[in-house]
Amino acid sequence: GQGRCPGPSTGAAGEDQVRRTDDGRAYMAAVLASRRASDARRALPAGSSRAKVTKANARWMSAAEERDRLMLLLDQAEREEIDAALSPTEPR
Repeated sequence: GQGRCPGPSTGAAGEDQVRRTDDGRAYMAAVLASRRASDARRALPAGSSRAKVTKANARWMSAAEERDRLMLLLDQAEREEIDAALSPTEPR
């Protein structure tokens, strides 16, 4: 790109950590968006129009697909750490 190669002092590991952090943040946001879409879908009252149900299903599916796409960018340890942070802490 810019005619500059990263030397050993900058290292690819530091750059990779920043990228993974950005991916992790995007994944967290996508998980929350998917949950909101799922909750909205679930909250539709019985007898809702077919159009409302279809729109809610499409929004949820789109959010879930984005969540799953971002999940594939993360390594397992980071994904598990984020999922644990987003899990409810209430006893079951």
